[in-house]
Amino acid sequence: MVLDQRIQEAIARAREICASKGTNSPECAVAWDEVEELHAEAAHQKSRSHAAEKDPL
Repeated sequence: MVLDQRIQEAIARAREICASKGTNSPECAVAWDEVEELHAEAAHQKSRSHAAEKDPL
């Protein structure tokens, strides 16, 4: 799945940014926010696909 790959890339990028800028840096926070947003999108897509499977119409 493409979204899973994007999540893994965002995690790697966040770890790299936090290692170089510090875990309390604004850049680190932004990088992890991106990871969180991608996780939320994945959950949203998953819930939509499950709802579609249950809806007979």
